Amino acid sequence: MRTAIALAIAVLLVQPAWAQDSVPEDSEGSGAITFEDLSEGLEVFATHREGIVVFFVLPVGWPVAEPGADRETGELDEELGRYTLLSRSLVADDEEAADLVFEMTIFSSALPEEWAEGTTEEERAELEKSAFWDFLNVQMSQSLRAGLHCVTPAEEIRAKPYGTGTRPPTLFVPIFYEPQGGGARIYTFSSVYDGKVWMLKFLVKEDQIDNYGALIALIVNNSFAMTEAEFEAGHYDIPPPQIENQ
Repeated sequence: MRTAIALAIAVLLVQPAWAQDSVPEDSEGSGAITFEDLSEGLEVFATHREGIVVFFVLPVGWPVAEPGADRETGELDEELGRYTLLSRSLVADDEEAADLVFEMTIFSSALPEEWAEGTTEEERAELEKSAFWDFLNVQMSQSLRAGLHCVTPAEEIRAKPYGTGTRPPTLFVPIFYEPQGGGARIYTFSSVYDGKVWMLKFLVKEDQIDNYGALIALIVNNSFAMTEAEFEAGHYDIPPPQIENQ
């Protein structure tokens, strides 16, 4: 099973479900990268799970792990209901806490897999959108019960376009949290593609927020999804990266 494969060539540029046809004026696109950036300090990854492929970038050399996946077979623990990939900023000592922890999650069953017979594409899009927001409400409730404080104003919790260039933007819903007592900031960006919800999450030490703002912008503005069929149409043949022992 392919997973988290490093991409060294240009990727197929596709539009996510319920994205707009062009980059709106309020696009969060200031962090879009160039191919020079990729060659100098960033890697592009493509993770194949749940029938979709999610592309994202990370700094070269950051360790990558897949908690909940069997290292030999790649199979997931079905009880988790999600696939998670973790990475972190480099540290001098393995016992030292990283300044930034990155998490990319693809959820197995956040949205219904089947709709009523005769449902049109337009009706399905509306049903999917409604189910996506129901899912986000549950995620927020769980975060609040866990003791996190949401610092994103209610009027700002909406789908926003991220990304620039010729690729249509990805719509993410950004929701940010802080633990009670402070000390860190948690940034979450949730999207949906082909009926599958996926999320980027960043845990940043409070005193490092300013230092990592640009990197977070780079990652979010260069993350998007496609179906397996769309990926195969691009004729990619790329070796897998090294996954950490778990």
